[in-house]
Amino acid sequence: MTRRTSLASAALLGLVAALPAPAVAQDAADTPRITGELTNETFGRFADFVEKNADGNVFGLDVTVTEKQDEGLGRAGLAAYDDGSGLLVIYEAGSPDNIGTVQVSVRDGVKRENGRFVLDGLFTTEYAGMHQGITAIFLKPAPEDAAPPALRYVAVGALPEATADDPEEN
Repeated sequence: MTRRTSLASAALLGLVAALPAPAVAQDAADTPRITGELTNETFGRFADFVEKNADGNVFGLDVTVTEKQDEGLGRAGLAAYDDGSGLLVIYEAGSPDNIGTVQVSVRDGVKRENGRFVLDGLFTTEYAGMHQGITAIFLKPAPEDAAPPALRYVAVGALPEATADDPEEN
């Protein structure tokens, strides 16, 4: 187990016992369902979207990501793997400082198919803290009563480009 996995597992361990956050009521027209493949090119957009919705908003996912272990610093790329406890961990690997990066984790609502992870369903997010400059976001299935009557489909590649935080805000 890598140091990053250990930190992520420890940080998210407290989430297992946490009470579910209430879903925020929203109009169906405002409820996106993100579709497509998470890749090196699309993950930044996806991570930015998830981070901006870390407040209980409900959104749909129908995304896949290829299983790939983090090969260590200096080897950039998208890492997506089961940490050994059933927790899917996804982040951009290879940054020596990892400042401003986002790690997305999910335990329920994900399945493994032919070397890929599939996230399909309605989710809410929970901010899981910041560890070594990495923002941790935990996805969890939305309560059934939070399902909107309709969803607005958005391809992951059509999400707005990821934004960098203004250094003066930190």
